[in-house]
Amino acid sequence: MPARDGVIWSATAIPGREPGRSRATGSGLREFAESRELAYVMAIGCNRHVTTVTGRTARADTIIAGLPKRKWHTLSAGDGAKGQRLYRWAFVALADAEGAAPGHRWLLARRDR
Repeated sequence: MPARDGVIWSATAIPGREPGRSRATGSGLREFAESRELAYVMAIGCNRHVTTVTGRTARADTIIAGLPKRKWHTLSAGDGAKGQRLYRWAFVALADAEGAAPGHRWLLARRDR
């Protein structure tokens, strides 16, 4: 998936907490949020290598490009100046950091409809 087609996100979900969002990539931001058990969503480069729960390691855009159509869901991001903002979303479970509870890391992608 070329970068212009969407934004690729790395997401962490902590039960019972609403996620925050950030495009900041400052050193230590992820560690800061996780050490305080804060849920967050952070943009990553499409060329970043990630490891899925199945053990596959590849570029984020390569993993997203390989998803079948049934994995993409159209959801509204609310009303915009030209009407409803609809995007297609998909996610892939990622391997958790050592010592972390399972099921908390995801690769989330958004494409224009």
